Amino acid sequence: MTVTHHCAYLGHIGGVDLWLPETLWDRDLGGLHPRVGCTQLRCEDCGQTVRSMLGQRLATGFSKGFSGLSPDLPLGDALPLTADAYARTYACQCRSFAAVATQPLQGEGDDWHDPALPWRCAGHPPLVLPMTVDGVHLETAGDWDSLVAEALAGITPRNWSVPGGLHGRHPAVWLARIVGHLDDVALADAIAARVAPHLLSSAANIRRGAVNFYRHLPGAPGAASLGAAMTSHRGLYEGVTLPEMGPRDLADELRECVGVQLAHAPSPSLVDAVKAELLAGRGTTLFVLWMGQHESDWLTDHAAQLVRLQVASRGRLQRAVAAAPQSTQDRMAAILAVP
Repeated sequence: MTVTHHCAYLGHIGGVDLWLPETLWDRDLGGLHPRVGCTQLRCEDCGQTVRSMLGQRLATGFSKGFSGLSPDLPLGDALPLTADAYARTYACQCRSFAAVATQPLQGEGDDWHDPALPWRCAGHPPLVLPMTVDGVHLETAGDWDSLVAEALAGITPRNWSVPGGLHGRHPAVWLARIVGHLDDVALADAIAARVAPHLLSSAANIRRGAVNFYRHLPGAPGAASLGAAMTSHRGLYEGVTLPEMGPRDLADELRECVGVQLAHAPSPSLVDAVKAELLAGRGTTLFVLWMGQHESDWLTDHAAQLVRLQVASRGRLQRAVAAAPQSTQDRMAAILAVP
């Protein structure tokens, strides 16, 4: 097996809601949903492949347990287990662990809980075409225009099955998954660029699919068009809803996607679009916070206007520039002190 790619965060473990694909090339890319459980975990201590068993937890609970397991015995024979419909038990030769919640083996942020396990993604082979994926034959010279249009419209392979109501929340995840895993970078970029025109589709569900695609692959070719969609084509997004979206409208999802782009791939044109959105009295907390971190002088220059437009409160603006030079913080405080 040719190995060239590894899961984000060293791989994910979890219970019944974690997707463990049957394909070897599927791996967690860091942004796609659902989280992809690593199927190629290996223990750094004993060197053995990590096995798993769904619907069972350790008889002692959900923490680390039992060592000295035989790699030749099925987990059900090697470990004292008890039935649990939500749990998945993992084991190598030297230790075992039962999980319910999906968690990375290496994470970030204050809310990450370190499972303290020596298990790591050992690598996955690339997705190299031609290949049949979920019953769909894919090849480099295939009709990608039609495939993109169908995927964004919600037409996905019947053979593709993942946990939960994924498709309603993330309508473009199947297409983003294919593009994100392709070993042929030029082809992946060409497919991604085909998505951008669909941001202005006459069909609301297709526009939503296009936004969702870039939500999963921030910075992909065509993502720069999100800014123009947000500022120059508001009528296609504001107040437009679909049954599967709940109380949100397309503009909410578009701005959320733009916030993800800011965090991962902030192009100059996208930053200009965000500034225009804020000065028009719209925008999100993410926009304000990002500006405070990366464009603190611009945010300070326009602080009074943003308060008048009720885009952000005085307190939020001051918190947004908390990491800026002291001179910028002082200037922000002086501007906000004026009634």
